[in-house]
Amino acid sequence: MADHFSLRIISIRSSHGRLPSRIVYRSEMMCGGTSDVKPASDEVHDLIKKIKDDLEKKSQKTFSNFKAVSYKSQVVAGTNFFVKIQGDGDEYLHVRIYRPLPHTNEGPSLHSYQLGKSKDDDIEYFY
Repeated sequence: MADHFSLRIISIRSSHGRLPSRIVYRSEMMCGGTSDVKPASDEVHDLIKKIKDDLEKKSQKTFSNFKAVSYKSQVVAGTNFFVKIQGDGDEYLHVRIYRPLPHTNEGPSLHSYQLGKSKDDDIEYFY
């Protein structure tokens, strides 16, 4: 998926009839788009603990080390979390966790995962 950037110009003011030399803008996360990469928060660490057993079962791997490093989020009808996790040694993986809206009374679930990642691999949207 190609990266793209949306820019909404809030205002351009000129008192001299010409464009200003500096334009002030504000970027926003739009519903459906992913956020910028952020360091893993306590919330993300809690999420990966909740999906670890399911991941180990589906991947047929056991992780003695399982630490969230960074993540992106995406607001949908709930929230998708794309998380970079350090496994054992130099092993990294990316997981996609779906957390439904609170009124559903459902917990987070493992949507999909990618093994064989490296420390330097960017977190990208995946299905």
